[in-house]
Amino acid sequence: MKRCVSTMLSAVLLIVAAANVQSEIVLHRAVEPAQIIVDVSLKKENLTLFISIPILSVAHLTAQTDYKSLTQQLRQSTSLWETPVKARCSPVNHRLFITSQPDSNDTSAIEGFFDFNCKEPEQLLTITPRLATVLPGLKVINLWVTTDHWQHKKNLVLPDGIIQLTP
Repeated sequence: MKRCVSTMLSAVLLIVAAANVQSEIVLHRAVEPAQIIVDVSLKKENLTLFISIPILSVAHLTAQTDYKSLTQQLRQSTSLWETPVKARCSPVNHRLFITSQPDSNDTSAIEGFFDFNCKEPEQLLTITPRLATVLPGLKVINLWVTTDHWQHKKNLVLPDGIIQLTP
């Protein structure tokens, strides 16, 4: 009988404690690793890389959270993408845009295009991202590749990730 009363008293105390704790429970949203979106398109000798940096990733990618400064750094960086020498790719143009402000409901903060002309596109088998200079916290690239003959989607894990342009 004593044991039954003791068990019931323990249960009541747990319920009361749970009721008190329940009002203090704080749910934390899981944060995915710092990531960006990159779409690669190779059409004949024209290579275009579209980049999208999500708002929720900016703080994990770099200490530079001012979109204007970050966009300027991306514009000034000349070697964000390394292509094989044999492909003879040269930069043609790059355009970057601030697409929203930190307190907006938009999903993307910065978007842009990097355009190349490749004299030997059949030699363009890989592209090595060199984004760590501007985005040191980058861990994952959500990648979509489209060529004249093939397409695929994958998550590219850095720093060792290489973009494959062939099956």
